[in-house]
Amino acid sequence: MESEWLGLIEMFVVLMFAVAWGAVELYTRRLDKRRAEEDKRLAASDEPPEGR
Repeated sequence: MESEWLGLIEMFVVLMFAVAWGAVELYTRRLDKRRAEEDKRLAASDEPPEGR
């Protein structure tokens, strides 16, 4: 009986890890897209980049 609970707990831990990984992936894709748009805008305006 105890091993059934341990398997269930392990499944939820793996599921939480996968969901957290997906959230980080989505967040970093959004940051990359924002950074690419900013770089494109700066290249078009020929302004020096700030802070990079």
